[in-house]
Amino acid sequence: MFFGCSSPKFRHDVEELQPTKHISLGNEYKTAIGSVPIDGITATWEFEAENALRSIIPPTLMTIFPLQIFSRFRHKCRGLSLYQCITGWEILIIPRIFMALLSMIMLDVPVWYIAKARKAYNQPHESVPIEVMALASSWVTLGFLNRPFSNSLETMCLSVLCMFVIIDMNMVKSTSKQEHGVVYMILVPIAMGVVGSIGLFTRFTFAIFALPPVVVMLYGRMTMNCNIPKSVLQRGKSLFSALMLIAIPFIAVSCLSIHYDTVFYSSQSTRSDDSEIAAIRIGGISKFITPWNAFRYNSRVGNLSDHGLHPRITHALVNLPMLYGPLAIALYLSTVKTRRHQKHKFNTNSIDGMLYGIIMLGLGVLSCAPHQEPRFLLPLVVPLVLLHGDAMEKHPRFGHCIAYFWIVFNISLLIFFGGMHQGAVIPSMVALPYVAAEGARSPKAIIYYHTYMPPTFLLRNEALSETNSYDCSDEPGVCTNTDVTSPLCLNVPIIDLQGSDETKLVSSVQQNLSCANSDSNFVYIVSPRSVMKVICGNHVGFTCGEIWDSFQIATEDLPVGATLQSFVEDSKMGTFEIKCAGE
Repeated sequence: MFFGCSSPKFRHDVEELQPTKHISLGNEYKTAIGSVPIDGITATWEFEAENALRSIIPPTLMTIFPLQIFSRFRHKCRGLSLYQCITGWEILIIPRIFMALLSMIMLDVPVWYIAKARKAYNQPHESVPIEVMALASSWVTLGFLNRPFSNSLETMCLSVLCMFVIIDMNMVKSTSKQEHGVVYMILVPIAMGVVGSIGLFTRFTFAIFALPPVVVMLYGRMTMNCNIPKSVLQRGKSLFSALMLIAIPFIAVSCLSIHYDTVFYSSQSTRSDDSEIAAIRIGGISKFITPWNAFRYNSRVGNLSDHGLHPRITHALVNLPMLYGPLAIALYLSTVKTRRHQKHKFNTNSIDGMLYGIIMLGLGVLSCAPHQEPRFLLPLVVPLVLLHGDAMEKHPRFGHCIAYFWIVFNISLLIFFGGMHQGAVIPSMVALPYVAAEGARSPKAIIYYHTYMPPTFLLRNEALSETNSYDCSDEPGVCTNTDVTSPLCLNVPIIDLQGSDETKLVSSVQQNLSCANSDSNFVYIVSPRSVMKVICGNHVGFTCGEIWDSFQIATEDLPVGATLQSFVEDSKMGTFEIKCAGE
């Protein structure tokens, strides 16, 4: 938990909203939830009105809500807005701590409950199920699930939904014996509808993972009291009543989400007529239905090609083994087997069928899309640890070997992907004020190239109630403040070029450098050293000087044909000062 919350790794596209007001190319938004004003949000492209692919509900729950709670306990925040009293590091750490605590409730508890239910008929209860230990020690949990990722909340919603299905199975069996079972038979589907709506508005792919649990629940309701003969009409009535109990709260919460999303996207000050393509007109009123927008966008190969296209087998042969290692191997081996060595009772088979259904349907449908990122498979951690997390107990002869493999695998992947891979993005941002303070002038622009989205909110070193500690002159690039703990000048743009080609980088540099002028000016480029060696060698019109570096590994830009020493050096991320040649 400590490693996950304090790790320097930052994912641009999932730790989504970056509250900031100092150096932002984005629009100024305000959240619509609970009247919490967060001005100057640097949002990813999914949150722009012309796209409207993501609901504002998940980042509000995962980021703004814990920050608001935290601000209530700070004396310095009294009388100030949330934006005024929260620093950059608090924006980074507080939501991670909140998600780590939330994962204990929405991941550990459901997995514990389901693991006990699966073993109730054939194994004695141990103090802590080994499935929970496998979940807690997985690098996926430590590196992803304790952060405010949309995939993390999607995984938690799936875990809770599966637990509700198991609870409903038990209630269906006990309704004739216990009066309180009738109450649970009403409350459980209502809770499933609420969780289902939150999951769907978190990521539209949640519908794929949620389908098997919902089908199992509805089948259990339809066949309840199997020993009593029931007509087709009676079974249909049971199915319809269960559907309504799920659908009514699902629709209610979905309407609430659509309302807040519409308020959020409609309030963006730079909305153009083109943004109407992301809205659906209902009764003459434009409504933003983000799951539908996301589905439409991701169903077009042309859109996905902007993010990278992969072979259809990438999820099955690369991403799943990379994420889950021994669990993925156990899944494939169990799939190949033609018969079971141990017969389970009906209740256990229903649970296992549901879990296998989640894996097969999720993996199968997501593999149909040509854009396949590992994080899309995070929800599969729940069925995988439940089905194969007890491999050490099932195979006592090889149990120790499996345990060692599991430990080494997860430690290795956690260190690499949780720390080293693109691990210099946050340190580079933290170092910027110190680097800029060494010169009399600020750069014309700061360009991030072939990196994750820079977390610009980290430049909020102090709460904005103390922003009078720095100042900028009217002339661009000249700061009158010399305190290195203060942010950079407000008029210095940070440009995120992501994985753009070299032509776009050169164009951006030329736009910000006035080589025809006699005035000395420069820009900073923050990029992997292996990339900048090529860029600087190809363009004699600019001079490149490295002024800062930090070790990392970017698998997208690995040094080619290098010795071990040169590989380590060229893998580093550097801040390069770019000037016109001759200055």
